[in-house]
Amino acid sequence: MKKFMFFLAVGALVFGPTFPANAEEVEEVSEPVAEEAPAPAPEPAPEPAPEPEPEPEPEPEPEPAYVPPPEASEGVGGWAVVDPDTGNVHGVIVGTIDTYNSVEARGGMGHSYMGCHEKCVLRFQSKAQESGNVVGIHSDGGNSVTWNGDQSKNFDVKGLEQSGTLEPSRTMEDGRDLFTGLVDSTTVTEIPEGAVVTQRREDWLDEEVETDVLFPEWGVEGRAFFYLSQIAAEENLEADVDEALVSEGYTTEKTTTTYSIDEETQEEVVTETTETVLDEENVFVSTIRSIASSVVSFFTGVFGS
Repeated sequence: MKKFMFFLAVGALVFGPTFPANAEEVEEVSEPVAEEAPAPAPEPAPEPAPEPEPEPEPEPEPEPAYVPPPEASEGVGGWAVVDPDTGNVHGVIVGTIDTYNSVEARGGMGHSYMGCHEKCVLRFQSKAQESGNVVGIHSDGGNSVTWNGDQSKNFDVKGLEQSGTLEPSRTMEDGRDLFTGLVDSTTVTEIPEGAVVTQRREDWLDEEVETDVLFPEWGVEGRAFFYLSQIAAEENLEADVDEALVSEGYTTEKTTTTYSIDEETQEEVVTETTETVLDEENVFVSTIRSIASSVVSFFTGVFGS
């Protein structure tokens, strides 16, 4: 009996009912997720260095006072009355270095002169002619004359006939002409017969004078001829004009008859040749050729003067 009970106990232990855990009731344990470490805060940008304060601009140095050229102390000369604010030359007076010093001492002309106020100054412009006469040039209806400053000591001349830079020390180099002092000059001369001659030269001794001859009435805008020197213009203008007229069709047919003797038959042989030539009887042609001749006479007169 005791033995039976022992096996029952064992059977109960081995074969007794089991109670499996319900799957829904089992808590799932999630694996811990590693948290990302927060990104380090960006370092603050360094503050820009303060810009250095700009250095104050230096005060412009005053221009040195005007010093008249040595020629101004050689006796009388032409002294330009200049507006110091605009440089405009209002007039020219006859004076000496003492005249200049007197005006400088009182700070200007001291009175209005030809439209220039009392503070206008004197600047040496021209030497006297060999005869002792003094001439000068100032702004008027046909010319604009401006002082170029106390450092340059020259004048800018813009005229209807002559333009350039007037250097006082070079005036009257031929004993009589103010414009021997004009450098890098342009001279415009209207020939009464109907042409305009424009010449450019470095100075009055320059013989290679660039020369342009314009015939204003030739065509819509006129016809111009250009030469590197006045001599070249004098020597070639008339031939160049004739060639241009032919190229524009101012021509006619010219028939030439020649006579010869046939050596074998001793008979006279008549030969006629026809060529295209300038129509000299055309009114326009004769007018232009006459003007060209007048221009050449002008050149000859300039050289002969």
